[in-house]
Parts: sequence; C-alpha cells; structure tokens
Amino acid sequence: MLSKCNRVLVAAAVAAMLAACGGGDGGSDITVGGGGSGGTDGTVQPAAAAADKYVGTWQMACQADGNGGSENETLVVTKVSDTSVKADFDLRTFNNATCSGGAASTEAATATVTIDGQTTLTYNGAATTFDKLSLSNASAGGNALPNFKWTGAVVNGKLVIDFEDNNNESTTTYPANPNEGSSVYSK
Repeated sequence: MLSKCNRVLVAAAVAAMLAACGGGDGGSDITVGGGGSGGTDGTVQPAAAAADKYVGTWQMACQADGNGGSENETLVVTKVSDTSVKADFDLRTFNNATCSGGAASTEAATATVTIDGQTTLTYNGAATTFDKLSLSNASAGGNALPNFKWTGAVVNGKLVIDFEDNNNESTTTYPANPNEGSSVYSK
C-alpha cells in the first residue's frame, strides 16, 4: 500500500501528466475571429495547448483515513510544455472524520509529469480513455521518490488518477484498474 507521501506524489504526478495531454479528436482546432468572441477581424488563432485545460487547482474531498481521522488533498498543476506539467500536492490529515479544524499534519510533494500515450480502461462500467503517465523529478518531504507509472483521465469534469493495482505501485507497469487504488479530484 502506498504511504501517504507516495500517494500524494503519485496523485500530483498523474494530474500533472493529464494536464499536459488533454484530449480531443486529433483534428485541427483553430478559432477564427476574435479569440472565440465571435469577432470578424479575419485572424486565425491556434487552439490552446492540450495541457491548458488541466492547469489549475484540483481538490480531493475529505475522506476517512481508516484510523478514525480524515484527509483531504489539494493539487496545483502548472504547465511546463504542451506535453508536461509540474504538480504540487498538499495532503492534510485531521484527527476527526470531517476534515474540520486545524490539520494534525501536512505533507507536500512535487513532480514533473509527462504523458507516454493512452490506453482504454473500464471505469465505473464504461470503456474510458486514460493517459499513461510517468513521474520524474519527484520528491515528498524533501526525499526523492521513484519514477512511478500511473494512469489518469478527466471524466465528467473530475480528475481520476490510478496510482496502483492491488496495493502495488510500479515504476515499470501502468495500473489498469482505476476502480481501485485511484483518487478523484474536482476543479
């Protein structure tokens, strides 16, 4: 099972990778006119990079930690390039079941995330395209972390990051069951 610190880093990395890849039909996306404002100046503007729609602050709702406490997470994703992002993650643990009051502890993690390709996985009973993600330059609490492999997708406006299968994280194999071992974030 992932430690809280590794889970935080994994989540940050996956979100970062997702931020880099985006989605789409592979077609040419351009806006004609005044930057989407319906202008008639005849200019052609390239579409935003795929990573742009993932950039921002993501929140994981309060969850029980299995020990009578709770935790929540914040993930801040910034664009590094069209295919990579930097993810900064903060995990807060509480001595109650509602994430209320001051946090009993906090952990911070950071990573660069890149997208290696895509795969189709079953998520909540439906075939869903997930990005294959690789973590690099990862650290948590000042300690370097391995270059983990994850999968991630934005499904119905929620960021889903699968960081393990059967409680096993990997540096060589992408997780294939996002119905267990995943974290879900809202923007």
